[in-house]
Amino acid sequence: MSSLTDTATIAAALKSGMSVAEVRRRFQPNAIALQTLALCERLGSPPAENLERLAQVEADQAKAFAELEIAASGPKASAKLVTTLPLLVLLGAQLLGMKVLNSLNLATGGSIMLGALLLYCGRRWSNRILERAKTSSADPGAALDAFAAAMNSGLAQRIAIGEVEAAFGAQPEIVRILETSADTGLAVAKLARAEADRLRLAWRLSSEKRIHEAGVRLMWPLGLAVLPAFVLIAVVPLAASMLRGN
Repeated sequence: MSSLTDTATIAAALKSGMSVAEVRRRFQPNAIALQTLALCERLGSPPAENLERLAQVEADQAKAFAELEIAASGPKASAKLVTTLPLLVLLGAQLLGMKVLNSLNLATGGSIMLGALLLYCGRRWSNRILERAKTSSADPGAALDAFAAAMNSGLAQRIAIGEVEAAFGAQPEIVRILETSADTGLAVAKLARAEADRLRLAWRLSSEKRIHEAGVRLMWPLGLAVLPAFVLIAVVPLAASMLRGN
C-alpha cells in the first residue's frame, strides 16, 4: 500500500485531475515535493509531470543511497572491529583465568595506558576518515529540474533563471546549457534535465569513490595506531602475566 507521502502516488492523484490544494489537504508531500508544487504554481508549470519526474528521481536516489550504505558498511565494520579487538583480547585473557589485570605493575600499567591513548587516537582518526566519506543528502540536479519546469511553462529565460536562483542560489550550469542550446538548437528543458541526470550520476560515482578510498585510508590508523595499541594493551600485559606465572 502506498504511503500518503509517496511522491508517485501524489503525481498520480494530480494526473487524475486532483487540484494542488486538494493534494496538500489529503496527502503529506515531503519537503522537496512541496517546494516543487509551490514552484509549479508560481511558474504555471504542469505539477503532475514535474511530480512524476521527481518520483523517478527519488526512486533512483533511494536506490543509490542504499547501495552506497552497503558499500560503506564494510569500512565502518572494519574500523569498529579493529578498535575494539585489543580490549576484547585483554578482557578475554582475564576471563580465561590468566589474571592479566590482577597484578599490574608500573611497566604493564604504563603499557596499557599508552595503548589506550593510541587506541583513542586511532578511533578518532578512523571516524574522521569515515566522516569525510559520508554521502550528501542534497540532490545535485534539483535546481536544473526546476529550471526545466520553468522553461516548459513558457517563461522567458531571464525570468526562469531568476526564479531558480531565488530558490536554489546561483547555477553556473544554466549558462552552459543556454550556450549549448544556442549552438545546437536543442530544447533548453531537455538539456537541463539531461544535465541534472549527469550531475546525479557524477554525485553517485564520486560518493562510491570516496567510500572505496576510505576503506584504503583506514589502513593508516590500523597500522600506525591500532596495531601498536594491540601490542601494548594485549600482548605486553599477557606476556608479562605468563612470565610471572612461570
